This record gives sequence, structure tokens and C-alpha cells, in this order.
Amino acid sequence: MPVVRSAEVRSIVQAGGRVNGAVVEHRGRTTEVRARAGVVLATGGLSHHPDLRRRLMPAGLDAASTVIDSATGDGVDLAGPLGGRLADEHVSNGFWTPVSRRRRADGSVAVFPHFVLDRGKPGAIAVDPAGRRFVSEATTYHLFGEALFAVAEKFPGGACHLICDDSFIAKYGLGMVKPKRLGLRAAVADGYVTRADSLAGLAGRLNVPAEALAATVARHNGFAVSGRDEDFAKGEDAYQRNLGDPAHRSNPCIGELVRPPFYAVEIQPSDIGASAGLACDEAARVLDGDGNPIEGLYACGNDMESIMAGNYPGPGITIGPAMAFGFIAARHAARSLKDREAE
Repeated sequence: MPVVRSAEVRSIVQAGGRVNGAVVEHRGRTTEVRARAGVVLATGGLSHHPDLRRRLMPAGLDAASTVIDSATGDGVDLAGPLGGRLADEHVSNGFWTPVSRRRRADGSVAVFPHFVLDRGKPGAIAVDPAGRRFVSEATTYHLFGEALFAVAEKFPGGACHLICDDSFIAKYGLGMVKPKRLGLRAAVADGYVTRADSLAGLAGRLNVPAEALAATVARHNGFAVSGRDEDFAKGEDAYQRNLGDPAHRSNPCIGELVRPPFYAVEIQPSDIGASAGLACDEAARVLDGDGNPIEGLYACGNDMESIMAGNYPGPGITIGPAMAFGFIAARHAARSLKDREAE
């Protein structure tokens, strides 16, 4: 099977009540590709769709996404003229994560998703523009993102930060800074990481109240001694403990911030994929506005509306269904072709 790269699908071909091909442009040449069994839409979802991102996603969502730039909702746009229905009545229309951003030398923006490498380890805290914690740092990245949205509503234009001390960044790193402080000097120089010799100095550079930040750190340091987070129950379930350091006692997710210098990186809520997508049936066939399948047209991955309906039960909820329904779509298309040929 030839794999054609850098090709753009211009339209889906439908004849006799069924999808049987696509018009494809490749290297300046337009070709109609025929498909006897069907067409599967798997273009990456709508995370970068110029209209749908603005209309369906929360107002506080950062413009920088972790999703590949080419995920511009082509699947939704291609299915629309055939009657394909966009399903967006979800708990949330995307799946969230905290991210930090860094300007590259060429002017582009690097986006780092804070999934599991730093925020759940003992000795890091997240603070809002008032210098207070607002979430368990070790919770799922989706719930962390929802907490960031809530902060954005409360503090319009404000910024949240992940904060740690020198011993933490030496052992675990912070965002794009690797353990053993690899890349730290450059990160401080270009402004990705903020550094100060005291908490008061850090507060001044982050524009947060110094007394509030000192009180927040002192309270969290107390939790590190007792092993219990009395504010957000950090480290008290299996998911959070898995993000911590099993060698750290007594709570793998809670550690003191005591050794200067202190560091901070600014974080925003971003998305790792869309939950909204094309309505499909159990065979991955795209449905029209009346709930009827469009014969020969399938969708999987983030082009297909998430079976989780915007909930986030655990990692893999985009990749797992993509694999499952990609297989289901291919099998259904092959069987349908066989049945038609037998008629």
C-alpha cells in the first residue's frame, strides 16, 4: 500500500448514497482516489480549527496547544457537506493539561506539557496570582487544567506558577530543565525559569504578595513533616502516589521547600486533544443530523467524538479508543464490501 505524504484532501466523493473516494491534492496535482470499502477520517481533531477552538473551548484556554499544528479540524470540515454532525455536548470539549511555554531562537514557541515528570514530585507547589495553592499538584493533568481555568476566571490576566527549591530542581528538574540542573542557566537567561535567592525575592519577580507566598510555603512544609496535605489531600490516592517519588517518606508527593535559590515556571491550561468530534455509531460510521450513518464514511481518533464525553478516567483515553475504533472501522468496511460483492 503506497503511503502518500504531504497530501491534502479537498473533498469526499459520494455516489449512489455511499462514500466511495476522495479528491486529493499532492504536489500541485489533484487526483480522485477511489475507495471501494470506504473512507476513514483520522486527521487529528479540531484543536487548531480557527473557529471551533474559539467557539467550543473555554475562554481561558492558552493559544498554544500540545497538539500538532496540522490538527485543524479537516475531518469535521470534510464530513460537513455530507451531513456529518459535530457532537459537542460534552462535560468538556477537550482534555486539559498544564503547560509552560518557551520562545525558541527562531521565534517559534515550544510548549511543555507538565504530565508526570515534575509537579507530582515532593517539593513542588503550584500557586495562583495571590501566592496561594489552588490544587493538588499531583492530581491528573486534566483536573489540574480545570483548576487553572477556575483560577483564570478569578484572576483575569494573572499567572500561575510551579515553584520549587534548588534541591528539587537538582533531583527532578522543572519543565524543560532536566534533572541535575541541565539547561538551567539558559532557561534562567531567556526568562523561561525565574530564579531568586529568597522567597521574598521570588515573590517580587512573580508579582505575588510576599507574605502570602511565605505563608503558603510554610504551611506546605508543615504538611511535608506530617505527611498529610490538609488542603488538597495530595498523595492520598494511587494515581497521585504513582507520580511521586517512592523513595521519599512519608508522603511520596510532599516535600519541603527550604534550600535556596528558589525557582518558578509560569503555567497555563492547554489541551492534549479534543473531546468534541464527529458523532459516530458503534461501527465508527459518521452519523448525520438525524442519527443515520453515512455509508462508507468512518472516523476514529480525535476526529470521532470521544466515548468519554469529556471526562478523563485515566491516561490513554484518546489513544486507546483511536486504536480500537480504527480497527472496528476497517473491519466493518471490509465486511460491508464483501457483503456487497456477494449480492
